[in-house]
Amino acid sequence: MPGTTITGTASVDTSAAVTLPTMTLSLAAERIDLPQALSLLSEPPAIDGSVNGIAFSAKARGATPAQLIETLAGELTATGARLRLAAREANHQSAPFTEIGIDQPSLRVKAGQPVRLRTKLLVEQQRLSIDLTGGGLADLLTQARPWPTIKVGISGELDDEAVEISGHVGPLGALLKARDLGIDLSLQYPDLTASVQGMLTALDHFNGSKVAVAASGRNLSALGRRAGLELPGDQRFDIRAGLAVGARRLNIQALTASVGDSDLRGDIRLRFGDKPQIAATLTARALDLTPYLARGNGEPARGTLSRSDPLPLAWINTLDGALDLRADHLRVGDFGVDDATLSAILDDGYLHLSTEAGQERLNLTLVLRPIANQWQLDLSHSGKLDLAWLIEDERLRALSRLPIAIELRLRGLGNSVEALLGSANGRIELAIGAGRFNKKAAKLPLGAIIATLLDAVNPLSQQGPFQELQCAVLQFDIADGIATSNRGLALRTAALNVLGSGALNLRTEQIRLRFKTAKRHGFGLNLLGIADKFIYINGTLRKPHIAVDPGQLLIEGGMAWATVGLSILYDQLLTRLTAFNDPCETVLRRK
Repeated sequence: MPGTTITGTASVDTSAAVTLPTMTLSLAAERIDLPQALSLLSEPPAIDGSVNGIAFSAKARGATPAQLIETLAGELTATGARLRLAAREANHQSAPFTEIGIDQPSLRVKAGQPVRLRTKLLVEQQRLSIDLTGGGLADLLTQARPWPTIKVGISGELDDEAVEISGHVGPLGALLKARDLGIDLSLQYPDLTASVQGMLTALDHFNGSKVAVAASGRNLSALGRRAGLELPGDQRFDIRAGLAVGARRLNIQALTASVGDSDLRGDIRLRFGDKPQIAATLTARALDLTPYLARGNGEPARGTLSRSDPLPLAWINTLDGALDLRADHLRVGDFGVDDATLSAILDDGYLHLSTEAGQERLNLTLVLRPIANQWQLDLSHSGKLDLAWLIEDERLRALSRLPIAIELRLRGLGNSVEALLGSANGRIELAIGAGRFNKKAAKLPLGAIIATLLDAVNPLSQQGPFQELQCAVLQFDIADGIATSNRGLALRTAALNVLGSGALNLRTEQIRLRFKTAKRHGFGLNLLGIADKFIYINGTLRKPHIAVDPGQLLIEGGMAWATVGLSILYDQLLTRLTAFNDPCETVLRRK
């Protein structure tokens, strides 16, 4: 036959020494050249390579074909095979090939036993042992009872990690026709277990297929590593969903996922085409984003952009979508909120995102749209809350009562965080009422300024994780990335009134603030120059530095962008600072 030469012997024993005729067959071939051998087929597959050292031996007894099939025992073996499978390209000669090595394949049948195939497979340096068990030979040859299932056992190493795959597929007729194939397979890594069950309607496009998938393990990073993602470790996970495949669509149904202390449920619909579409409706009892925002040592998560890095927003123009997410409790680091909702719409490069929390006490709206070759950001927020609502540690909530009102409007244009903030215009106001300032609040926007100022004005004996505060107001008008306190800054404790002014450079995060203090006692006289202090804060928003000047408040030498804000302190505010006036009211009433 084309591609090989087969030699062998055959004999039939019909002597009186045997009760039934006995047939013995032995065949051998040194090599089979696959392209030539497969050329007999009307549509030969694109397989190049050869099979070496082929041997076949069989023995059967019987007077009829049925008896011979029922009693047949034999084995087909080879020393090995080397195959090259061409990728599905128009030009097969230039297409890349996948090299496959098959070592010591063995196809064995015993009388009354199922047919069994065992071999070792080498694909792209990955070694696997394969063990497939079907049904009886008579069922296969007579087609009376086609094999309902084929038992699958695969073990070996993938990427230097032990792996096992077990389960079954079938029936055999569906496998040969490549449609309506039932599968029930499980995969086991040392730190990951996965499974898939269901029906594949067609193996070439999967349209109409429905399967249930699941994955679980001790460490989420194990799942991320095999999916090509960088996910945080040290979190147990269990993910289950149903997949329904249609023409250019995939529905992820009844998704249930638990990762660490978080859970997620819902449905996701994907539509494929020139511009993919995603629609997701998700709910959670608890959602903790902390592990995804920082490494275990507290540093920013890998892949976190620096302020000057270009924003990875090219994907916004490549798909459309909608997201509706609701969480009973959302946590980020030391802070958390109840009744959180997130709604997002992405349409033709326009992103509209809105969030609410704490029964609408907090609400944030973000709009991102392309302008020429840049992005325009509109950010707004308003709400009133109590700091205790945000503190995640239940033991500290009762000690952290502090009413806060926040107003924010911001618009910027650019391709990076630095550029967006450097071009920003808008306004921000933070007003805090009487209560205890938890130092964890220093991580909130502008919180570090208040914490630093409290440390400066309070005696060491009163410093600690909580400091009493009667009020504080930080307000800034923003123009071209410079936030200037046109109406002033204020803080009040039981002992001091504090008024100040200055500016923030949003592009660089530099701060330049000046304050004047007045002791709250005496006869109501203006205490300027009498046991008062001048305080200035420099540095950055993340790392402010403070110093006390017992002499005069110096404006000279200040940075040009901060000059206007500092001059307001002299021209308009210091004359209003007394021991009895409320500095917070002084700032809030200024227009």
